[in-house]
Amino acid sequence: MVKYLFLIITAIMMVSCAIQGTITGGPIDKRAPMFDSVKVKPALGTTHFNASEIHIPFTEFITLNKANENILIVPNDLKIEPIAKDKTLTLRLKGEPKSKTTYAIYLNNAVKDLHEGNDTLLTYVFSTGDYIDSITYQGKVIDSRTRLPFKGATVALFSDTVTTFYQKAVNFAMTNDQGEYKLKHIHNGNYYVVSFQDQNKDFTLQTFELSGFKTEKIDLTKSKIDTTAIELFPSLPKKAIRKISHINNDEILITGNIPIDKANITFFKHPILFKTIHKPDSISLFINTNEVDTLRGSLAIDEYIDTFYCRIQPKLNHKIPTLYFPKYVRQKSTWLINTNDLITNFNQDSIQVFVNDSIKIPFELKASGYQLQIKPGIYTSKSIKLVIKATGLSFRNFKENYKLNQTLTVFDSTQYGIFNVSTIAFPKGTILEVLLGDKVTHQHVVDEKHSLWKIDNLEKGSYVFKVYYDSNSNGKWDTGNLKNKIQPEKIQIYNDAFQARPNWEVEVKFDPAKWK
Repeated sequence: MVKYLFLIITAIMMVSCAIQGTITGGPIDKRAPMFDSVKVKPALGTTHFNASEIHIPFTEFITLNKANENILIVPNDLKIEPIAKDKTLTLRLKGEPKSKTTYAIYLNNAVKDLHEGNDTLLTYVFSTGDYIDSITYQGKVIDSRTRLPFKGATVALFSDTVTTFYQKAVNFAMTNDQGEYKLKHIHNGNYYVVSFQDQNKDFTLQTFELSGFKTEKIDLTKSKIDTTAIELFPSLPKKAIRKISHINNDEILITGNIPIDKANITFFKHPILFKTIHKPDSISLFINTNEVDTLRGSLAIDEYIDTFYCRIQPKLNHKIPTLYFPKYVRQKSTWLINTNDLITNFNQDSIQVFVNDSIKIPFELKASGYQLQIKPGIYTSKSIKLVIKATGLSFRNFKENYKLNQTLTVFDSTQYGIFNVSTIAFPKGTILEVLLGDKVTHQHVVDEKHSLWKIDNLEKGSYVFKVYYDSNSNGKWDTGNLKNKIQPEKIQIYNDAFQARPNWEVEVKFDPAKWK
């Protein structure tokens, strides 16, 4: 009986314990690991530093987090081997430090507590000379193309005696979310200031990285705040041509790493019969592809002379032609329709134009090379249809009967907004762009004869204006050149957007103070 009584009491106690709930261990520790500054050896701010190791004790057990990325030393002519053991971080210094130099070691989220994963920020400064350098230099970095702050850029100081910036800097810092930087512990002297997007995290500028610089050397005898931003710009690509390919029939498509619409392009021994510009960096050229199996040619623009080869694909030579139609057509205007196969003949009796799907209207037709020109008679409709029957068009490559039934949208001014843009304040050659979101919808080059740019085909939306100042009058925006110390051509974006509404006319005038 006593044995059973013991089992019953034990069971009651176990159930009673279960009802109490689980042990939580107390509130979660959200504090970053704290180090004991008094016990750091050598001490923070040590001068005449000659140690090979630095010992930093913490108040709790620690571990390392991406130490190779998150532990930085400025100047970076020493290597650091970090060791985390129990509550102590040891930094072993590899290499010979420079004399009379201030060093700063940054632990940016490199040390975490063992259990909760909270990380800490720490700066350890020492000098191999008599004192710690205390001069600071701060400013801002922006993207030259968007005018927006550039986060995560490296800003570096170089001695005024250097002959190249593609080397290790004497001091550097990173920009924050607002594009702001602050270089610390600078030795007084003259410096070049260069910023770059350090894509491979080696703290050394590469030719393919975005870069920017201060035009003049800076004299740092005391701390300074620079109010003029450094503008990052893209470097020039090694080649102007990105890709060249045979698309269909006579069409050769070329895309560029830079604008190539004004380039001088030559196919050796084969004349270019027609050219279509899709975008500044995308063009189509047309040749008689039946006469060649491989194209060889060259492209010349500015400092680029690219040679290229393009293989003609025989299976693409007899595909059904593509006709490139405008987005919409206007009443009393001529339609320009391009095609990628040479038009050899046309029969106007087999080509018809309709409104309201069934009402035939007269039209004038011209067809030559790779282009159709159609001018319809007077009509009133929101759409208009082009019908090409089997004998309407004949092509060089496509030998079968070609047929087409295409409806085109007629421009309706009541569905679009109008901007009357005053351009009188801009010098001749200035390039204006209109953006809807990230898309460029319209572009205009200012000339000396006109001071008003009328845009009458704006879909409903909020539009932003962007300006490129073409200082060398070559018809395009030119990026900078760090090697030759050439800044990019100036770009400005207007802070306020303009609203386009259907059947609404807006006078666009710019306040000089609102350009950024």
